[in-house]
Amino acid sequence: MSQMNAMLMYVGESHGLVGDASPLQRSKILEFLSGLDDLRSVYTKAVYGGVCETDAELAKLLLEDTNRSALFGDSGRLARVNAVLAMKRAAESIPAGKPVFAVGSAMTVADISLAAVVDDLLVILPQVAEFPELKLVHEHVFALPALAEYVKVAPANRKQVNGNALGSGNSL
Repeated sequence: MSQMNAMLMYVGESHGLVGDASPLQRSKILEFLSGLDDLRSVYTKAVYGGVCETDAELAKLLLEDTNRSALFGDSGRLARVNAVLAMKRAAESIPAGKPVFAVGSAMTVADISLAAVVDDLLVILPQVAEFPELKLVHEHVFALPALAEYVKVAPANRKQVNGNALGSGNSL
C-alpha cells in the first residue's frame, strides 16, 4: 500500500477510527482527507517550490479566507476549515472546550490527519494557534496517550522545517 489516504483508512478501520463505517461516513472522511492533501500540496509548493519567499506571503496563502466557495479553496484553507468547524459547533450545540470532529461525532482519521497538518504548520506559522477550533483539535489529538508519549520523546521545539528559512523569522 503506497497512498497515504489508503493507509489512513486501513489504520482507521483497523482501530475503529472511521465513525460508524457506513459508506457515507467513509466517503466524507475520504473527502476531508483529500482536502487535506490539497492543503499539503499548496504548503509543499509554497515552502519547497519557491511560491512564497517570505513568512508573510506564506501566511496570506494559507491563512487568509479570500475564497469562500469551497472548504479547501484557492486560499485561506485553514480559515475555512476553522469556520466550518465553528459552524458545526453552533449547529450541533457542542459546548465550548470540547473538540468538534471533522466528520461525525467521534474522532476519526480525518481529525488525526488535520492535527498532523496543524502541527506541521505551527512550526512555520505560529498564527495557526489563533484559530480556536484547529487549536482544540490539535490539543485533543495530541493528548491521546500514544501521541502524548511520542511528543515527549520526539525532538522538541523544531525551529524550521526546511532549508529555505520560511517560518524561522529569517525568510528571504
